[in-house]
Parts: sequence; structure tokens; C-alpha cells
Amino acid sequence: MDYQVPTFDALMLSVQGEDLVAVAGSGDELTELSAHLGSTFVYQRQNPNASLAVGNQADLRADPQEDGSTLVQSSEVLQGEARQYFNGPRGLYLGAGAGLGVAAVGEADPTLESLVFAGAGYGRIVDARTVAQAAAVYEALDRPATAEDLLRVAEIIGQRNAYGVTYRFEANQVFYADLTEALGGLEGAEAFIVQQVLESPIYNIGARQVGWEVGVRGASVVTGLGSSDALGSSYVQQHAGYAHLLDARTGLLVEERVTLGLDDRAESTLDDDFVSPGENVVEGELQLTVNRNHSAMWESLARASLTQTLDLEANQGAPTYELGAQTNVALGVRGVASAGVAVQDTAGDDLDTEWRALASFRIFLL
Repeated sequence: MDYQVPTFDALMLSVQGEDLVAVAGSGDELTELSAHLGSTFVYQRQNPNASLAVGNQADLRADPQEDGSTLVQSSEVLQGEARQYFNGPRGLYLGAGAGLGVAAVGEADPTLESLVFAGAGYGRIVDARTVAQAAAVYEALDRPATAEDLLRVAEIIGQRNAYGVTYRFEANQVFYADLTEALGGLEGAEAFIVQQVLESPIYNIGARQVGWEVGVRGASVVTGLGSSDALGSSYVQQHAGYAHLLDARTGLLVEERVTLGLDDRAESTLDDDFVSPGENVVEGELQLTVNRNHSAMWESLARASLTQTLDLEANQGAPTYELGAQTNVALGVRGVASAGVAVQDTAGDDLDTEWRALASFRIFLL
């Protein structure tokens, strides 16, 4: 069995206030007070030869205005990406994906937006959440573990959904029997300790990845799809990443991407993948994230990023720096409460400092 890339398939369905209450400002001036509700569905599959991710994100946001009214924005995005690996589980890969989104702002008519992309690269950043869970299990049991022990247990944890398909009503019984054997036996309350770790919702969020990769992709975006105002744009993007587990509890993720717009910028109300930076505009981004599992029920992360936009024709642009931190606490086996803060500066003649603070929750239904 190939443990180099942990095999797993996972389903996640949640409802959340990703920033249930958010407050933002510039200097001493308050610029935003908003509320948000949303839902997320994600299906992921990973094995040594391929990976697949499909997700649906629905959001509803309310922003009070200075005149006393409330601006309501809603959106829904369906997006997927598949990759196939050649010459080994971390070698050359080919990938493709597509997205479809609809957004409505205030009383304006909803807009439909689409995205298609394809690319190639080398290397692989692997989702190692099951390895983190295995490490937490051994730590909770106060047992030493070799790398081989962790990967053996991680492989079983990652196949938990497959047990349900194969064994149906006996799935949990067979799953915990195999897990007990892989752990070298469990006694007394140890089975309940293992169950508590595996059912913690903390492992549905955060970055627990290992490996490196480089790649390129081309994308085509259409906003106002199906209307007379439809606008198409495209871009090419180079990206690279490096992820490492500093220890069983701490993960490091470094990501870099450079995007070149090939035609006019298509303004989008959806996420960054639906936005071209504009014709002859280059946008570069470097981001570093460190996350720490303090326990199976508590996680924190810190993030630093640098974004540089350069208009090649005007030969001008300014960098933007951002620092942020967030902590996440599990509330039982279904809920997570979070709080975070971020500070952003755009360099120019004068630094333009913006800040943002938020409180959020997430309830996992799957």
C-alpha cells in the first residue's frame, strides 16, 4: 500500500456565519459593519494517482448604509477541479476545472458568471489532515509513534466513508476494529478518547498539507453570462507552493502566484478565481500561513501576505501588505466558533492602513 500520498474521500456540509459580525475601518474611521450567513458543501477525493474537489458555496450578506438602509448581497458558486498525476504520485500532472456563479446586489438583476480553466505542473501538495488526526490520536493515548505508524493509521481514517459503502450498518464496528488493530489495541476508556479526536470538527478547517508544486494554467471568465452586457476576459497564471508539517501539531504553507490579464478586467462579485486583473496588468501574490493545533478541539493560525499589482503600459503599481490571525474552538462535535483580526497597508505616498475584526461560527452537518 502506498502511504506516500494518504488516500481518503471526504464530504463536508456546513452552515456558517463566516464573518457573522465584521467590523472594518481605515485609521480612526469606521468603514464597514456587516453580517453574513452562508453554507458550504465540499466533496474531496485523493489517491496516489489523482485528486478531485467539488464544492458549492452560498452566501448572504447585509451591510447597513449611511442613509439607514441595508444593502443585501447574495451569491452562489459551484466549482470543481480534477487532476491526474503521471510518473508517480508527485510527478507531472494535468488538471482542469470549471465554475458557475450567480450574484445579486441590492435590487439589481442577478448576474451569471462562468469560469473554465486548464493547466499543467509538477509536484504535489498533499492534504495531510488524516496524518494530523493520527498524530492527535497517538498523543491523546500518550503513545509514541513512528512515521510508518502515523501513515498506517491515517490510511484507515481516510477510508472511513468507504467503510459506510462497503459495510453499511456494520461500518462503525468494522472501522473501529481495524483502527484498534492498527493502533496495537485499545483498553478501557481509550476507545472513547480516539472517538473524541476523530469527531472533532477542527480537522475540517485549517491547512494541514505537505509537499511542493509548481504549475501554470489558463482561464477564461465570462460575466453577465446570457445577457447583452456579457463580458469575456482571460488570464494566464503561474503558481507555486510549499507545505510542511513543522511537527505533529504545526503546519506551514507558502503560496505564490503571478497572474497576467490578457484583456479588459471583468468586474466580478464572486471570488478571486472569477477575476482577471485586466489587459497588460500583472498581479503577484505571496502568502505565508502557519497553523497550530493546540489540542484536538482548538486551533489557531497566522497569515502574512504581499500583493503587487503592476500596469505594464503605465509602468505603475503599489504593493499591499496584510497581516492576520484567527483562532478556532470546537463546540462539541458539530460546531466551531472563531474570532480573527487583520491589518492591511497599501504603500504609496502615504500608507493607507485598513483593519478588520470578525467573529464567526460554523456548524458541520456532514
